[in-house]
Amino acid sequence: YLLSGAQDELIDTQVRETGRFATVRQDTGEVFGVGFSQRYTPLQNKDAFAFFDAVVGAGEAIYHTAGSLKRGRIVWILAKLPGDLGLEGDAVEKYIMLSNTHDGSQAVDMRFCVRRVVCMNTLKMALRDEQTNVRLRHTGDILSRVNSTRDLMGLGDAYFANLMRSMERLAAKQLTPIQSNRYFSRVMGLDVKRPVSAQSTRRQNIVNQIVALYNGEGRGAGLATAKGTAWGAFNAVQEYVEHHRSVKGAARMSEYDVLDARETASFYGSGQHMEQRAWDGALSLVRG
Repeated sequence: YLLSGAQDELIDTQVRETGRFATVRQDTGEVFGVGFSQRYTPLQNKDAFAFFDAVVGAGEAIYHTAGSLKRGRIVWILAKLPGDLGLEGDAVEKYIMLSNTHDGSQAVDMRFCVRRVVCMNTLKMALRDEQTNVRLRHTGDILSRVNSTRDLMGLGDAYFANLMRSMERLAAKQLTPIQSNRYFSRVMGLDVKRPVSAQSTRRQNIVNQIVALYNGEGRGAGLATAKGTAWGAFNAVQEYVEHHRSVKGAARMSEYDVLDARETASFYGSGQHMEQRAWDGALSLVRG
């Protein structure tokens, strides 16, 4: 890629000396990544989204939402699948999501996810012993692997049936206050056997925030499926991660950048790991 500007000239020199390559956003000249080998194959946004054309064209999905994170380093698109999942009065919509990065941080990723309508939280957990996504590395003729979308679609029925069974079990599981507090503490990495005074005050404060969401302040917390249940406990964690989790340096950032950082962490960073721990921990409540 051609680089321009003083900063880009320095990077260009480094690239030439190492024999490696950089990715650059064409309209702004911003460098997204440096140090790529000749094997790295960029996937343009229009080509990445074309992966979904076969699915949408067959009437199996409808384009819903697309966006970008980190000023275009990450792009994503959601396509809505037919047939919502149904907890009584607590609808959950089905999606397939594609995300692509231009900074070398991730492979092209296609996965199933669902969105809880009452709070618009996006549930993107991996299910135990089940393939839930297709990942394509940025190497070779990546466009020739378009059939991977169709391969993933064939796994959808089993994925959503498994997810629905888990949701029903969580919604049917009533928790005592002691059980819910222990669950939130474990999600946050606190040791329930140690006194509160001997543990992280910051993590305990986060637990208190999540407990408040669970006890009525959260969106949809008063629904019969969520009030006092393991499903409600999981969604309280999910809401905290997606809507309330603090962002380092937020005081110096715009509101848009704070939301961008929080969403990036929710999909690709520590927030995603917290949501997965919350899901796995909630399922352990109904297995025990």
